[in-house]
Amino acid sequence: GIERVRENILAAGIGSDVPKYPSIFLGSFSGSLRALTVAYAALANDGVAPSPHLLDRVEDPQGRVLYRYKGSVQRILPSNVARLTAGVLREAMTRGTGQIAAAFGYRGEAAGKTGTTNDYKDAWFIGFDRETTCGVWVGFDQPKRIVDRGYGATLALPIWVKIMNAANAEGG
Repeated sequence: GIERVRENILAAGIGSDVPKYPSIFLGSFSGSLRALTVAYAALANDGVAPSPHLLDRVEDPQGRVLYRYKGSVQRILPSNVARLTAGVLREAMTRGTGQIAAAFGYRGEAAGKTGTTNDYKDAWFIGFDRETTCGVWVGFDQPKRIVDRGYGATLALPIWVKIMNAANAEGG
């Protein structure tokens, strides 16, 4: 029900001001790109969310590792819920708004979802394949209309495709 979904959204740290309306099932609440991308990474990882980080490692000119990120993980969803949701997001890539990814040059198998806010002030695409989760947001620091009909599928998804193709070319 609505309250249980709302509790899970809050517990996962995805949103802070989550209304008690059925529209939350479609993502109609405020959340940061970082938090949503971590949540999608958990869907890709059977419900276990990684802690986001910028640097994986730092090496000196001889290749010696000077710093290596030691991450942590947290279960935010039961495995079966994460797998079911990931399956729905795979369908969105083959039969939903994400299917246009192929037209932009993406050839892999992925799961993901577009998002567009009212008045075209934000355009999103967050998705993942077996190795990489990536979130893209297009908008302005001070909310205003990006362009008329500025959908996540036409603004954010092409950027996601370029990033994912580059990541796959480099080995993930």
